[in-house]
Amino acid sequence: MFKHGGPGQADELTEIAGAVSSSASEVAPVELTVRLGVGDRIRQWLPGLRWIATRAILLAMALTLLRTTVADQYHVPTSSMWPTIAPGDRIFVYKLSYGLRLPFTSRYLLEGEGPRSGDVVVFSDPRGGAVPLVKRVVAVAGQTVAVQSGVLLIDGAPQTLEVLGDGQLLEHLGPLAHAAGSVDLAAFGPVVVPPEHVFMMGDNRAASLDSREIGPVPRHLVRGRVVGVLYHHREGAGLDAGRLLQAIDARPERGAVRGASLPSAAAH
Repeated sequence: MFKHGGPGQADELTEIAGAVSSSASEVAPVELTVRLGVGDRIRQWLPGLRWIATRAILLAMALTLLRTTVADQYHVPTSSMWPTIAPGDRIFVYKLSYGLRLPFTSRYLLEGEGPRSGDVVVFSDPRGGAVPLVKRVVAVAGQTVAVQSGVLLIDGAPQTLEVLGDGQLLEHLGPLAHAAGSVDLAAFGPVVVPPEHVFMMGDNRAASLDSREIGPVPRHLVRGRVVGVLYHHREGAGLDAGRLLQAIDARPERGAVRGASLPSAAAH
């Protein structure tokens, strides 16, 4: 049972209630002030966030344009170009070698000199495959290509295949020379390369799917010329320092072309 106090106790209760009410009125503005402060900070950050987002988008667009029109890099998983390019090589491709393309298309804005015999190039698969291919140009439009007893013939002239002292093969394409991984004794041709086309072959002939099977390649499918190997990396073997920033030269000194150790790999 509760007992009512006298007037003095009522005054005390009134003072306590007033104090509680006063405290509540003081706390509420503080909470509102904090909330407004966070909102102000977000509004202050928005211009900076927009600046960062805009630059990130512009940078991504610039890099995309650079890769589609100027230069790009590709990983090579197969052995068709060994020993010039080994499985696991990351190659650098210069796309302005044959002209300036309209971005994201195969059309040229400024067309330059076309691929020459001896060039190592990356090109789109003429069969419609999504994976680009890398091969060597061995003949251009108007030339006749044939293979007899493992020897490449261009316009009826056999291209010398030389065996060096260390067993390395060196194939001569006119005045140029390149290391060869293997020969293919299967006869082929003769085939005349049509206008605006090039004939591609892998340096490792016995393990290469190239123009002998897919036919001459339209020039507009050529994406660019391979300038060199950026680095070589194979799972479980790490980086090969000997193939770091290695230029690809169509005129190698004898014994100078070095390929990474060749694992079993599918032709491509």
